[in-house]
Amino acid sequence: MMIRRLSNHIQYQDMTYSPLAPSPICGLRRRRIFMIASFITMFIILITSHYWIISLINSDHINSIIDSSPIKVKTEEREEISNDDVETRTTVDTAARDDDTDGYDDTEEDDDGHDDTEDDDNEDDDDGHDDTEDDDDDDIPPHAKLGVDPIYIELFKKAQLLSKYDYASSHQHGKFGIVIGPTEGEFRHTLKALENGKRISSILQLNQIQQGLSTTTKKDLKLALMASPEHVQILDSCSSYMINQQPNKINITRFKEKMSDAVIENLPDQNELEEACRLWANGTLFDHTLKMNDAPYKHNDNHTNLDQGSSKYWLKALGGYRLAPYQHSLFLDSDSYPCPGVQKLFQLTDPDGYLFGKYWQLPVSGPGDLAIGVDQFAAWQNGLWIPGDKKVLSDCSNFAERNTGAVLFNFQRLLAHTLAHFIPLVSEHIYNNVATPEQKVVNDQVPFRVALYLFRRFQPDFVEHQIPMHASCRTYPGVQHSGTDGFLNGMYPLQHDGKPCKECSCTPCLINHTPDYPVTIGGFMGWEKHVPTNLMPLLPYTGIN
Repeated sequence: MMIRRLSNHIQYQDMTYSPLAPSPICGLRRRRIFMIASFITMFIILITSHYWIISLINSDHINSIIDSSPIKVKTEEREEISNDDVETRTTVDTAARDDDTDGYDDTEEDDDGHDDTEDDDNEDDDDGHDDTEDDDDDDIPPHAKLGVDPIYIELFKKAQLLSKYDYASSHQHGKFGIVIGPTEGEFRHTLKALENGKRISSILQLNQIQQGLSTTTKKDLKLALMASPEHVQILDSCSSYMINQQPNKINITRFKEKMSDAVIENLPDQNELEEACRLWANGTLFDHTLKMNDAPYKHNDNHTNLDQGSSKYWLKALGGYRLAPYQHSLFLDSDSYPCPGVQKLFQLTDPDGYLFGKYWQLPVSGPGDLAIGVDQFAAWQNGLWIPGDKKVLSDCSNFAERNTGAVLFNFQRLLAHTLAHFIPLVSEHIYNNVATPEQKVVNDQVPFRVALYLFRRFQPDFVEHQIPMHASCRTYPGVQHSGTDGFLNGMYPLQHDGKPCKECSCTPCLINHTPDYPVTIGGFMGWEKHVPTNLMPLLPYTGIN
């Protein structure tokens, strides 16, 4: 040992140093630096692996949301191969949304030859979207986070991720369209949607006649149905149990035999089935049909007042906005019946377009990302659902509930698509983690209101236009418990005979969400067997100029 130390001592003394030669002290420092760097590297790898595992867990939920129900597109040129049962059918519908393994929706543009973006003044690319903001940083302004429960901030970031992932492949089946539904459960709800679809189709034909166009001309406003796969299966099978191919003649025995293997609750009776098949018209009534499978969100009916519905259905409805086939999509409940002139509402989201005539009221000159009316019970229980600190978010109690029976989205901006993802995420959280068996959610307006309140707070550039209450009429006229009485506030004013208005020609309402008060067009609801094609009522409020 003494010889080795002496040798080392002599070696170090004889070593000649230069600015370029490393010193032994430098070597020791390098070893320490190397050890420290190795420790830091291992620490970074551990942290990265931890977040990678968490992201894998979260990605399962994200992928389940992205892989959603298919859209069937009406065409007369090819047969359909259903994505659900791989059954080839010879109806006029065809599957146009095939979700492959990469998680993207490879929907092609509709093949009607119509340029769906020719009336848009924005410089949109081939997907029809305004992508000028796609790459912007959508972080929440710091002051907007004050008082908000952090879970909603995380849900917002998740919605951003989801919307950027599937935005480019969404809303590609036309520029303007009306979507009815979704419907499930009792078949009568889908029958209502079919009746409403026929009414809207009659309005669109009337519009073409007034413009001097042939009713066979491709219409600029498209029509879609959202319904459960079971109800769509019933409609697609209409031709299988018709007698002599007459839609109003159904062999109910053959129908029950055909449906015996299908797990379908609440099968329609013969009268409902015959009427549905007549209106369905082998799929030609609607341009697109969306099969609404179970939503990829967790529901909790123990926290829901089941008198008006279920959280499972409401999540399906609230999650359906993101599946809208059109860039400007007006969602209607099956019992929200429009009047001629309803097309003019699209000026709220497309103020520079004059395809459907000028609307008589526009809040601001800019296009809205969302247009919706105030609900008849605007402030009911609002104080129970504050998404954070009640003192900081004191304005939330005065943020009115919206009428979700008529909702108009403008998906030409990414903001609206992000909102469409954010709404069901917030709703899922409220149904499961905020509501309790003692404090139940009573409808879908509650989580919609909370999500919209937060989104407007998080995204100052988001534009919401209000559809006036006298245009989107949500009321129970003459009913004492109604939040808004359409007889008293002028929705359905008294006529010369002393009776309230019950015709589209004497009401300012463009949409009538009045379940117990049917409003007719020239004396017809619009779906009767022998309804005239030329209904020409004088419409002082909503007539086409």
